[in-house]
Amino acid sequence: MTFEIKLTPGPQHTRVALTGQASMGQLLSLLQVLQVDCAAWPREAVLLDLSELENRFSQAERTQFQQDAVAALPRIQCITVRWNPLP
Repeated sequence: MTFEIKLTPGPQHTRVALTGQASMGQLLSLLQVLQVDCAAWPREAVLLDLSELENRFSQAERTQFQQDAVAALPRIQCITVRWNPLP
């Protein structure tokens, strides 16, 4: 599976946009990278934009990922995850 990441610092949050295909395991690994990377972000808010991923995740997977994101990014005060629509 192949995906691309685009990180865009904004006035209110840092946007992390993913495109392509990514497994849930890859998304969880990405959280570990973001845990280190977020120390340099100018804002304590992030938008994890997964709406352009080709994969579809169940509601249970989405909920678990959001919980994992909160646990992995304790420095970030506001974490928003944008998903593609459920089938």
